[in-house]
Amino acid sequence: MPCAGPDHSCNSLISIRSPLGEVRLGDPNSARPGPRPIRLVIRAYSAIREAFAHRRQRQALAKLDGRLLDDAGLSRAEAEHEIRKPFWK
Repeated sequence: MPCAGPDHSCNSLISIRSPLGEVRLGDPNSARPGPRPIRLVIRAYSAIREAFAHRRQRQALAKLDGRLLDDAGLSRAEAEHEIRKPFWK
């Protein structure tokens, strides 16, 4: 795609008007469009996956005995504190 300038330089800005406002392509100070719906779905899926991974890890932590907690460098109180956190944190 050739540049618009008479000397074929690409220094010119392109303005696009939309119902959400004007976007100037090539302008680093221009507002960027919001996230696409697919990105939101991927982000939500990743957050849910991470929350359930936390849940599984805390369930495994709850099954460890005192000797294994010592090997991991955790006290029973620290383990209990972690186990009681909600799965989404």
